[in-house]
Amino acid sequence: MGRSRSSPKIDGVTFVDDPEAGFDVVAVTAHISRSELLIALEKGRQRLAPVLDFTNNLDAHADYRVGKMNKTALQKGLAAVHPIRERAADVVDFTDSPDAAGLAALAIAYTRDLPIEAEHEGDDDFVVSYPLLSGGTKTRVYLETLAEMGLLERRTFDQAKVCGYCGSAHLERGVQCPQCHSSLEPDPSPAVKKDDGGGAAAVTCRDCGAITTEPLTVLACVDCGEATPQEDVETQNWYHYDVNEDGIAAACSGRLPVLRLEYMLKPYEQAFSARDFLLVVDNSLKIAIRYKRPYSVLNIVLANADELRSKHGPKAASEAFSSLVKIIVDQLRTCDLVTARDNQILAALPETKATQAGAIMLRLKNQIIQAIKMRLHMECTVAQGERGLNLLKALN
Repeated sequence: MGRSRSSPKIDGVTFVDDPEAGFDVVAVTAHISRSELLIALEKGRQRLAPVLDFTNNLDAHADYRVGKMNKTALQKGLAAVHPIRERAADVVDFTDSPDAAGLAALAIAYTRDLPIEAEHEGDDDFVVSYPLLSGGTKTRVYLETLAEMGLLERRTFDQAKVCGYCGSAHLERGVQCPQCHSSLEPDPSPAVKKDDGGGAAAVTCRDCGAITTEPLTVLACVDCGEATPQEDVETQNWYHYDVNEDGIAAACSGRLPVLRLEYMLKPYEQAFSARDFLLVVDNSLKIAIRYKRPYSVLNIVLANADELRSKHGPKAASEAFSSLVKIIVDQLRTCDLVTARDNQILAALPETKATQAGAIMLRLKNQIIQAIKMRLHMECTVAQGERGLNLLKALN
């Protein structure tokens, strides 16, 4: 990337300037922006390619830096990033994954063998960034998601003020009129009255005319424009992150562990979203009650789900939960409905009495005990007719 008068000739090294032609390493020979680099990496489907910076301008996005490219510098650079290339070869292509941002964070930390460190941007105490990653307003969101999955370990960095309206940390101090909350700007006109006693100057609001010596200090959000009194602004914990063995396994496989039951149900034709399930089953139950037809609802709560995730790790927990979902769905007919939310699974069984549903539940328990070695604590309920409607109301 960039222009070079000559490209050093090294056996086994070919130079290309089109990312889509394919590449293994990026050599930057002229000043480029961070966004230009990331676009090139994405075009070449090489998000993890090592970057050799021969301009000393790329900061954290470079894996090797030297002021000028020549044969010796290039050879040393290629040798220095060889371990990164070896680790990157362990990682499958996750470019088209809906979890690409999270997988990239894990893979970059793994291939570079570096922690994901937080730092304040410049002298701004409010804005926190992660230089190792590509940045963006949602970086903290997916890093926290990965930490909750057990793929990253947290280390405390700092607390920062955030906008209570949009969650942004891009805040600026300002002052407002305490009467009408208009912004007060420094004004050298006669409307600014000096206090001869050495106290604060009295400022006149241009909008409402109020005079004050104690303007309201606020923090204004650069992203959404809302302003909040400084003492009322929310604080948010920020962390450094270290990738662990489960995180490395997820990066190499190109798949995050699926820990939410509702996502595990998606491939099955009987599965409904929680909202649609409640609407359909509520209507069907009312019809069944009116015409005195049997209709039952099974409610299964996995009470120790969080404990299992913590104790056995995300990979093992994901496999156990996936087996649980498959066992339950395999017992359903094509006319039955199923949904999940949080750690709860519900199944609706038309033309099924509570006694029959109870037998199905008992059969499920026995199969689960035999198939899943992990101890699952399941709280199970069977409800028919009006009791089924009451169960749905409780879920709403």
